[in-house]
Amino acid sequence: MKDCAAAWNAMTPAQKQATTYKAYSGKCLAAAVPPGSTAQCKDGTYTQQKSHSGACSRHGGVARWL
Repeated sequence: MKDCAAAWNAMTPAQKQATTYKAYSGKCLAAAVPPGSTAQCKDGTYTQQKSHSGACSRHGGVARWL
């Protein structure tokens, strides 16, 4: 997530005019998701845990299920 924000901040004003931050970050985050991931943890890492129990337990919990 931090990489997407940094990339947005590095864009020129003309590049930013062509899209919105929400659209850009959605594409950026989708491209960054490792194959087979089932959830993103609150610290930005991903898990392939199949059940909700214990998923991201050492990473602050689940931020969103994919």
